[in-house]
Amino acid sequence: MYGLFIYGLLNYYRYREAGKICSGDYLSSEEWYDETASKNYLIYQGSLLKYYSRFIVLAVIVSALMISYVLKQMLSIFN
Repeated sequence: MYGLFIYGLLNYYRYREAGKICSGDYLSSEEWYDETASKNYLIYQGSLLKYYSRFIVLAVIVSALMISYVLKQMLSIFN
């Protein structure tokens, strides 16, 4: 439950308006790669949290598919 709570907080703070601004989501491509303009943003940390969040969702979906497949195989063995 604690991990789910922390995951919820991660998504809340990363995807609200302030989190998007701090992570540099609204920067243009020129500003994104310009060292002087992007040094005031948390670009690396924001990208890391975004990809971590997406990975967790993907892992949950794959786990659910694997569990359903195993259950289907178990039911076919016992029937």
